[in-house]
Amino acid sequence: MATTETTVASYKTACAEVADAIIAADFKTARTKIGVAEAINAALEVEAEGGEEKVRRRETLDGLARRIAEIEAANSRAGDNRRLITTQTRHTR
Repeated sequence: MATTETTVASYKTACAEVADAIIAADFKTARTKIGVAEAINAALEVEAEGGEEKVRRRETLDGLARRIAEIEAANSRAGDNRRLITTQTRHTR
């Protein structure tokens, strides 16, 4: 039996958790949470109408997943540069 609700509110919460993980540079959690958001999104209607309002939801979060990978790679490169150590040997007489 499922324990996660597939509502718009739970989808928004999952997306907010992805954003929190990105801010914390916790990319493992970000990838996990985007999977949760994708699963919830798959259960929601793509299009909904109510009175004069019409809402169309993204069908996938592929763009967000790509962006997480780009941010993770950029952070990794920045971290690698900070670990570079330069040494000098000076001979004195």
